[in-house]
Amino acid sequence: MKLQGCLSLLLSLLLLVGLLAMSACTQENGGGTETTGGAQTGADDSRYTPNVPEGIQFNGETFRVYGIDPALYRSTIADFDFEESSSDVVEESIYNRNRRIEADYDIVFDSSYGSISDMYTTLQQQWTSQEDNYQLIMMISREAFPAA
Repeated sequence: MKLQGCLSLLLSLLLLVGLLAMSACTQENGGGTETTGGAQTGADDSRYTPNVPEGIQFNGETFRVYGIDPALYRSTIADFDFEESSSDVVEESIYNRNRRIEADYDIVFDSSYGSISDMYTTLQQQWTSQEDNYQLIMMISREAFPAA
Protein backbone atom coordinates (compact mmCIF):
# COMPACT_ATOMS: atom_id res chain seq x y z
CA MET A 1 0.00 0.00 0.00
CA LYS A 2 2.88 2.35 0.79
CA LEU A 3 4.35 1.72 -2.68
CA GLN A 4 1.08 2.74 -4.38
CA GLY A 5 0.94 5.93 -2.30
CA CYS A 6 4.54 6.85 -3.18
CA LEU A 7 3.93 6.10 -6.85
CA SER A 8 0.76 8.22 -6.87
CA LEU A 9 2.61 11.10 -5.22
CA LEU A 10 5.46 10.85 -7.71
CA LEU A 11 3.10 10.85 -10.71
CA SER A 12 1.20 13.81 -9.26
CA LEU A 13 4.43 15.75 -8.88
CA LEU A 14 5.45 14.96 -12.46
CA LEU A 15 2.09 16.21 -13.74
CA LEU A 16 2.43 19.37 -11.67
CA VAL A 17 5.93 20.05 -13.02
CA GLY A 18 4.61 19.57 -16.57
CA LEU A 19 1.77 22.01 -15.99
CA LEU A 20 4.10 24.58 -14.48
CA ALA A 21 6.48 24.23 -17.43
CA MET A 22 3.62 24.76 -19.90
CA SER A 23 2.51 27.83 -17.97
CA ALA A 24 6.02 29.28 -18.01
CA CYS A 25 6.32 28.73 -21.76
CA THR A 26 3.02 30.50 -22.38
CA GLN A 27 4.16 33.51 -20.39
CA GLU A 28 7.55 33.66 -22.15
CA ASN A 29 5.88 33.66 -25.58
CA GLY A 30 4.36 37.07 -25.01
CA GLY A 31 1.63 36.12 -22.57
CA GLY A 32 -1.09 37.94 -24.47
CA THR A 33 -0.95 36.10 -27.77
CA GLU A 34 -4.02 34.17 -28.76
CA THR A 35 -4.01 30.73 -30.30
CA THR A 36 -6.43 29.96 -33.10
CA GLY A 37 -6.44 26.49 -34.62
CA GLY A 38 -2.87 25.89 -33.46
CA ALA A 39 -1.45 29.11 -34.95
CA GLN A 40 -0.36 32.06 -32.87
CA THR A 41 -1.87 35.40 -33.71
CA GLY A 42 -0.43 38.68 -32.60
CA ALA A 43 3.09 37.25 -32.28
CA ASP A 44 6.03 39.63 -32.33
CA ASP A 45 7.87 39.15 -35.66
CA SER A 46 10.89 41.22 -34.58
CA ARG A 47 12.57 38.20 -32.99
CA TYR A 48 12.65 36.55 -36.43
CA THR A 49 14.55 39.35 -38.14
CA PRO A 50 17.56 37.94 -40.01
CA ASN A 51 21.00 39.15 -39.07
CA VAL A 52 22.12 40.27 -42.55
CA PRO A 53 23.43 43.62 -43.75
CA GLU A 54 20.78 46.17 -44.75
CA GLY A 55 20.14 46.84 -48.42
CA ILE A 56 20.93 43.38 -49.81
CA GLN A 57 18.81 42.90 -52.93
CA PHE A 58 18.92 40.19 -55.58
CA ASN A 59 17.20 42.22 -58.34
CA GLY A 60 14.54 39.63 -59.14
CA GLU A 61 16.99 36.71 -59.48
CA THR A 62 15.50 33.22 -59.32
CA PHE A 63 16.57 30.85 -56.55
CA ARG A 64 15.92 27.36 -57.91
CA VAL A 65 15.27 24.49 -55.52
CA TYR A 66 15.12 20.79 -56.38
CA GLY A 67 13.50 18.61 -53.75
CA ILE A 68 11.82 15.31 -53.04
CA ASP A 69 8.36 15.05 -54.58
CA PRO A 70 5.88 15.48 -51.70
CA ALA A 71 3.31 13.35 -53.53
CA LEU A 72 5.69 10.36 -53.44
CA TYR A 73 6.59 10.70 -49.76
CA ARG A 74 3.52 11.58 -47.69
CA SER A 75 5.17 10.66 -44.37
CA THR A 76 7.20 13.87 -44.25
CA ILE A 77 6.91 17.51 -45.20
CA ALA A 78 9.14 17.73 -48.23
CA ASP A 79 7.71 20.87 -49.83
CA PHE A 80 10.03 23.86 -50.07
CA ASP A 81 7.21 26.16 -51.12
CA PHE A 82 3.45 26.31 -51.60
CA GLU A 83 1.66 28.20 -54.36
CA GLU A 84 -1.06 29.56 -52.09
CA SER A 85 -1.88 30.17 -48.48
CA SER A 86 -3.24 27.19 -46.54
CA SER A 87 -5.21 26.45 -43.39
CA ASP A 88 -2.48 23.99 -42.33
CA VAL A 89 -0.17 25.69 -39.80
CA VAL A 90 3.09 24.29 -41.22
CA GLU A 91 2.16 24.94 -44.85
CA GLU A 92 1.02 28.46 -43.97
CA SER A 93 4.30 29.14 -42.15
CA ILE A 94 6.39 27.92 -45.09
CA TYR A 95 4.30 29.97 -47.52
CA ASN A 96 4.57 33.14 -45.39
CA ARG A 97 8.33 32.65 -44.83
CA ASN A 98 8.99 32.41 -48.56
CA ARG A 99 6.79 35.37 -49.49
CA ARG A 100 8.51 37.50 -46.83
CA ILE A 101 11.99 36.56 -48.08
CA GLU A 102 10.96 37.22 -51.69
CA ALA A 103 9.60 40.65 -50.77
CA ASP A 104 12.47 41.65 -48.46
CA TYR A 105 15.29 40.62 -50.81
CA ASP A 106 13.70 40.94 -54.27
CA ILE A 107 14.23 37.26 -55.06
CA VAL A 108 11.95 34.65 -56.64
CA PHE A 109 11.77 31.04 -55.45
CA ASP A 110 11.23 28.35 -58.08
CA SER A 111 10.93 24.79 -56.82
CA SER A 112 10.70 21.52 -58.70
CA TYR A 113 10.55 17.98 -57.41
CA GLY A 114 11.73 14.45 -58.18
CA SER A 115 12.37 11.11 -56.49
CA ILE A 116 14.98 10.50 -53.79
CA SER A 117 17.32 8.85 -56.30
CA ASP A 118 16.95 11.86 -58.64
CA MET A 119 18.48 14.19 -56.04
CA TYR A 120 21.89 12.49 -56.02
CA THR A 121 21.95 12.03 -59.80
CA THR A 122 21.02 15.68 -60.36
CA LEU A 123 23.70 16.83 -57.94
CA GLN A 124 26.35 14.70 -59.69
CA GLN A 125 25.32 16.00 -63.12
CA GLN A 126 25.34 19.59 -61.93
CA TRP A 127 28.77 19.15 -60.33
CA THR A 128 30.44 17.44 -63.29
CA SER A 129 28.99 19.83 -65.87
CA GLN A 130 29.81 22.88 -63.68
CA GLU A 131 26.29 24.16 -64.32
CA ASP A 132 24.23 26.13 -61.84
CA ASN A 133 20.76 24.72 -62.52
CA TYR A 134 19.81 24.61 -58.82
CA GLN A 135 21.00 26.68 -55.91
CA LEU A 136 19.58 24.18 -53.41
CA ILE A 137 19.07 20.43 -53.74
CA MET A 138 17.14 19.00 -50.79
CA MET A 139 18.38 15.47 -50.13
CA ILE A 140 17.72 12.94 -47.40
CA SER A 141 20.57 12.19 -44.99
CA ARG A 142 21.57 8.81 -46.43
CA GLU A 143 22.11 10.47 -49.83
CA ALA A 144 23.50 13.80 -48.59
CA PHE A 145 26.30 12.48 -46.38
CA PRO A 146 28.04 10.47 -49.14
CA ALA A 147 27.50 13.36 -51.57
CA ALA A 148 29.23 15.78 -49.20
